[in-house]
Amino acid sequence: MVELRSLSTRVFGHAHEHHASLGSTNDRAASWLREGGPHGLVVTAETQSAGRGRNGRSWSSPPGGNLYVSVGLRVGSARRDLSALGLVVGLGLYEGLGPIEGLGLKWPNDVLVGHRKLAGVLCESRWAQDVEVVVGFGVNLRREGIDPALHERAVALDERVAGPVERAGLLARLLEALERRLDAFLLMGFDEHRQAYLDANVQIGTRVRVVSGDESFEGVAVDVDEDGALRVRTDEGLKVVRAGDVNRVR
Repeated sequence: MVELRSLSTRVFGHAHEHHASLGSTNDRAASWLREGGPHGLVVTAETQSAGRGRNGRSWSSPPGGNLYVSVGLRVGSARRDLSALGLVVGLGLYEGLGPIEGLGLKWPNDVLVGHRKLAGVLCESRWAQDVEVVVGFGVNLRREGIDPALHERAVALDERVAGPVERAGLLARLLEALERRLDAFLLMGFDEHRQAYLDANVQIGTRVRVVSGDESFEGVAVDVDEDGALRVRTDEGLKVVRAGDVNRVR
C-alpha cells in the first residue's frame, strides 16, 4: 500500500488513488482526467497487467514492491515545446532519486545506473478543452521484484542504496521534484531546464546508434534542441532525432 501523508507539494498527489492491480495506471489517470479529475492527480498500483512503455512496448509490472505511478496534468494550451515535457519528467526523476553513483539520463527520459535502467517514463496526451497529459513512470525498487529475464538490462534501487527503500517517502520526493520542474516548464518552457538535462545525460559527447522507423545510423550525440530533439553528428552531417531508440556504442 502506498499512502501519501507527508507531501510538501502544491497540488501533485493531493488527489491520489492506489489500486492492488490495474491494467494500466496511465489508462486510469486518463479516465480520471476525462471525468474532471484535478491537475496533479496521482494513480498508483501494486501491479499492472497491461503496463506499457515507449514505442508500444510492454512494461513488465510484477508485484513485489516497485513503483508504478501516473500523474495527470492539465496544460492550458498546446505549445511548441510540449514534446520536451518527457525530458523534463526524466530530469525530475533523476533529481528525486539521486544522488546515486552512476545515475544518469538516456535520451529522451530513461533513468539509468551505469548501462542498466532504473526508471522509465511514458507521456501520453489528449487534446480536449485543454491539453490533458498523463505522465507515467515506473521505478525498480527491489531486485526480487524485477523479471529475472531483465536482470542484465534493469537495476533496482536496493542494489545501490543502503537500508530498505520506503516507497511512500520516495514517491513523495519524486512528486516534489517533478512538480518543481514541471511547474517551471509550463511557465517558462524547456530553455530553463535544457542545461541541467544536458549535464545529467550520459549520451552527450558519446557515439550512439539511432534506430528511428526504417532508418538507422551512428554518430556522436552533441546536443538537444529547444524542443527536446536530439542532435547527432554523423559523417553525412547533423541529424535531428525526434523519436526512436538511441543507445551508446560500447
